[in-house]
Amino acid sequence: MDPARFIFTYRCQHKLKDRLRHHADLTAMYPDCALVVLERFPNATNLLPVLDQPNIVVHKKWSVGHFCYKVQRDMGYEPIFLREMYFWTHDKLRIPPRYSCSMEEFEKVYAREDGIIYLKYSDVPSPPPEGE
Repeated sequence: MDPARFIFTYRCQHKLKDRLRHHADLTAMYPDCALVVLERFPNATNLLPVLDQPNIVVHKKWSVGHFCYKVQRDMGYEPIFLREMYFWTHDKLRIPPRYSCSMEEFEKVYAREDGIIYLKYSDVPSPPPEGE
């Protein structure tokens, strides 16, 4: 295991060939969309819900900032006392909250070998020091 990367439950539970097939099926159905797997950090407070379905299909024309905003809104997470919600890529890069890059550009850089973008979320500004 590469210590510079986070562990994603979805990747552990599904074999590569299944993830590749799932991505291919979604791409065939929605060619203008990217597949994002979004999982909560264990260090997040109970104010943030755990998603029932971590797979999210996102339009490639959206900005990354708009995606982050929509996730917060759809979760019903209202920042309390100026608390923010933070997102990280699989290689521990924290995403700026107003990141203007399109999801299509983001997918080209951060999608894994299966074509899926893996992100973690938390309301704590830094990931666990041990990398999860």
